[in-house]
Amino acid sequence: MQIYRSALSFAPRNTALFRAYKGSHTVNADAVSGLAMDWNPVMAILRGHSNSVLCVKFSTDGSRLASASADHTIRLWDARTSQVVITLNGHVDRVNSVSFSTDDARLASASGDKTIRLWDVRTGHCVAILTGHSGAVYSVAFSTDGLTLASVSGDHTVRL
Repeated sequence: MQIYRSALSFAPRNTALFRAYKGSHTVNADAVSGLAMDWNPVMAILRGHSNSVLCVKFSTDGSRLASASADHTIRLWDARTSQVVITLNGHVDRVNSVSFSTDDARLASASGDKTIRLWDVRTGHCVAILTGHSGAVYSVAFSTDGLTLASVSGDHTVRL
């Protein structure tokens, strides 16, 4: 109970926690300045890309986050610790989109270099380069059964 009492002094004033317990216990210390009125809604700020981030996707199990960037890379982040797990290199133009397979084993990336790359999420190796679009590839998505990959391009086509 002592921990709760001491922490309450530092809880933001506009929170349900503070309103519910502010009068129920005698608080021996009160913070006079520097208190926030509300909790900060930002859980983490992930930094590491050297250019604009164009797309982010969570893995289906929520343990990973993939970010696609104009710096030609994809970063895989641990969603719990906010740390970079691996940086995927190989595209020679901006990476516009990423998509996890339904089993989270593969990651597809769409790039301005007119290619789609399939990556092994565990090792970070590129396992396939899909070509055929004559324009930049803007988005990729796996079907719900994980057997089909769709891509859209500046060449005015959708490919499966």
